[in-house]
Amino acid sequence: MRHHDEFMEKEYELQGRWEVQDKNGDKFDIIANAAFLRDEKTNEKRKMTLVVRAEELEDTIIRLETTIDILEKKLETQDIANRLAEHDLRNRLSSIVSIATILSNSSIDDAQRKWIDTIKRVGKDTLHLLSSARDYAKMERGEYQPNIEEFDIIAAIATVTKDYQDVIAEKNLEIQLQNNGIEVEPGEDELIIKGDQFYLEHLFQNLIGNAVEASPNGNLISIQIISDEEFKINISNQGAIPTSIQDRFFDKYTTSGKERGTGLGTYIAKMIAQFHGGNITFISNETDGTTLTIHMPKGSLV
Repeated sequence: MRHHDEFMEKEYELQGRWEVQDKNGDKFDIIANAAFLRDEKTNEKRKMTLVVRAEELEDTIIRLETTIDILEKKLETQDIANRLAEHDLRNRLSSIVSIATILSNSSIDDAQRKWIDTIKRVGKDTLHLLSSARDYAKMERGEYQPNIEEFDIIAAIATVTKDYQDVIAEKNLEIQLQNNGIEVEPGEDELIIKGDQFYLEHLFQNLIGNAVEASPNGNLISIQIISDEEFKINISNQGAIPTSIQDRFFDKYTTSGKERGTGLGTYIAKMIAQFHGGNITFISNETDGTTLTIHMPKGSLV
């Protein structure tokens, strides 16, 4: 009773191991955990005590440790299998890139060269993406160290847009790329920024790809680079984000209307913006369509 009164007075959590005796006179150890609570309505002091036989708890801990050991071995086996699969994929992709390089140096017309160059670039990007899962895990933990370099953002956006040229042509879409309100021509105009080029291009790929897929046929997709007190890129199309997913738009596994969608594109894009010190926001409605804005701290990029 003295322990109970002291416990209720000091309002703390009590844990311990004691030897007890049952009604048959058998002695055994128990482990008890007493937690202090207050009734939400009356504010009355209460105690909740969990009691288990020490032997049962120890058996449970042993079973858990065994289960964890089995899971660790399975994960190790799975990791080895993944590494072997990655190795085989790398070899095959490297062969495709090599063949494309050989073909690009042969006598081909402009249309053939365009597709061969696309195969080379996609192959190289895919080789990089095979190792990106580890990078994404580091991004989630805030441990990723970006590879900062100077590159032409106009050329990068234009290159990403080419990946969707077939869908753009099929939907009769127009792509407009402007820098501070002035239309730019890739190859003639450039804007050099600093950033992790591979992952920023991946960010553009996710967001521009979404805009192309969501845009109604025969409409304009506007990509506006704005450099004032901050560095911004607006990607606008006439499609609206469904209201049912707007609150979860940047969450993992959020997708709508895509048969093969993973729901990771916008989540990854936002992570990439954030490890550059930036962010992504959007405005979307049925009347005006959708504008995604990539915000970047100007001083760290340009």
